[in-house]
Amino acid sequence: MRTIWQRYLYSEILKITALFLLCFFLLFVTIDYSVHMQGFLRSQSLGLFSIVIYYSYLFIKHCDLLLPLALMVATIKVLKGMNRQNELLALQAAGLPLKHLMRPFLIVALLATALNFAVAQYLLPVSLQFTDTFQDKHLKRSSSEDRANRIRVLELKDSSKLAFERFDRKTSTFHDLFWIRSIDDIWRIKQLKIDQEHPQEAPLGHFVDHIQRASDGGLHKVASYSTLRLEPLKAGAYQLKKMNIPAESLSLSKLAKELKQKNHYAQISAILAMKSVRPFLCLLAVLSIAPFCLRFTRLSSSLPLYAGGIFGIITCFIAIQAGGILTENQVLPSLISVVLPTASLMSWSIFRFAKL
Repeated sequence: MRTIWQRYLYSEILKITALFLLCFFLLFVTIDYSVHMQGFLRSQSLGLFSIVIYYSYLFIKHCDLLLPLALMVATIKVLKGMNRQNELLALQAAGLPLKHLMRPFLIVALLATALNFAVAQYLLPVSLQFTDTFQDKHLKRSSSEDRANRIRVLELKDSSKLAFERFDRKTSTFHDLFWIRSIDDIWRIKQLKIDQEHPQEAPLGHFVDHIQRASDGGLHKVASYSTLRLEPLKAGAYQLKKMNIPAESLSLSKLAKELKQKNHYAQISAILAMKSVRPFLCLLAVLSIAPFCLRFTRLSSSLPLYAGGIFGIITCFIAIQAGGILTENQVLPSLISVVLPTASLMSWSIFRFAKL
């Protein structure tokens, strides 16, 4: 049975964490909506419910960073407040050790870590697919980044490439596509539809032009078709199906399966390592900042702790992303570039926390 001081700590931690997340969510929605207002107003079929779902999923997408920041702020606020009002000193004088007093913070951090793992496994894949589809459908014209990166390229197992403007995940259709089999053999396709339910079917192309290099060295159109089943793509249909869903949108279990199959090993390894390490930032946020909040000092300002704590969490998040980039480019394995630095920092934080 929890005592009064335990219920007080749990209540304060959860209230401040929820307040931080709510304030950030409202601020983020206000800024993002003002930026994309024209895209929302231009879409006639877009309702209020779809916008609410979009921003909810967008919030889930960034939960792996926001939740550690919220826990960091809550830990500093509660501990510094208790320290300033001598409540910690009174509880210690009553015979409660610091490790016992820190138990509610540790339990909340562990629950937040488990929550981020659950989000990465179950909610994040759905949220990423929904937000990507929503942005392609409603915000494409209002996004300067999307206008600057219209051409996307996929490399198939036979070393041929698909260069396309966009892919509609809802209908599984490529738009404005070039299938480059070699420098001498190119197919230009207006639309290429992939049957996700029957991957053994050859993809169906609409308004297809076959371009080949002639004896004079120039490329010439040799045939045109209104519709055509592209049989050469049939063997790679299963690979296209996987590529339609970006690796970032896969759950932890599916990433582990992909890693065993050795397909795109460096990319899958990097994403799996980052998704597996980022939830531990919740635990790191509490373990690393708590010893600094428990010091008895004449300096009453908490600003250096807030600034240093938030800067530290964001730096760790960026360092994890940088380690993932090194792994994707096959510079270092994920165990060295992503897991080892985080594990070292976590070990240092646990050591300092254990000395309380």
